[in-house]
Amino acid sequence: MHHLYLADDVGIELVELFSRNPQLKDRLPACLLDRVPAQELRLDFETGDEAGAIVLDVPVPRDLDGVVLVEALVSMARSNGRGWWERYRGALAPGLLDIAELESHAVRMRTAHTAHIPGLFQTSDHALELFRAVLPPLPEHEVALRLAFRAERQQVLEGENPPEYVGVVHEAALRMQFGGPKVARAQLEHLLTVSERPAVRLVVVPFAAGTFPGAGQTVNYLDGPVPQLDTAQVDNSHGPEFLGEQAQLAKYRAHLDWMERIALSPEDSRDFIQGIANSL
Repeated sequence: MHHLYLADDVGIELVELFSRNPQLKDRLPACLLDRVPAQELRLDFETGDEAGAIVLDVPVPRDLDGVVLVEALVSMARSNGRGWWERYRGALAPGLLDIAELESHAVRMRTAHTAHIPGLFQTSDHALELFRAVLPPLPEHEVALRLAFRAERQQVLEGENPPEYVGVVHEAALRMQFGGPKVARAQLEHLLTVSERPAVRLVVVPFAAGTFPGAGQTVNYLDGPVPQLDTAQVDNSHGPEFLGEQAQLAKYRAHLDWMERIALSPEDSRDFIQGIANSL
């Protein structure tokens, strides 16, 4: 058995982490760090030199992945137990906060958008038009909160060591004129600017590329600190849905691979975006 000692405060942080991100629990092995009977978790409290410490026993080497997973979760809890998104808890839907927290821990993001510009690259004017088109209509104070939240989310790609970002955007999304030609052109010019960032690879799927899987569906695939923490997030009319089963993850990796294969190169994509902007 591998003994992993967790200080009380870290154990509590992990419980809170899982409380905020219930989708993570679905991917854990037999050891869920939660308030359930210790015998089910193989979670015990010891005395002596480690008085009060939480001890997680994981078989080795048969369940070595479980050790790596839990150690990654410990690191996540220690580094980001109280992220900026917590200021919005109770004011915005929990699913929106889950997206921000997952993005903050991702080592790579892959996205595919057919009808919308990726949220991390939307201008405030573009986002405002989208939020004002929500049904039932959002009150103005929530529109303002969502705009502020979106702006803070975008900072995940602006730090000194941002995660790799691969974005696939369909021509249909580029030609949407949300807010009119002036707003649409500013949005496309902003896309061109962010596409020059070293960590960003932005490519376009033109109408001429033909058929592709999941047409119309927005997909975000976030590579976690370890593969067991990968998450696929898809948008639905009722809000974001988080997927973590291996078959589901494999499906969406294949989906993104397909769209990247039929997309233009980054250089040709920038020329393509510039051409649409010039036409407005």
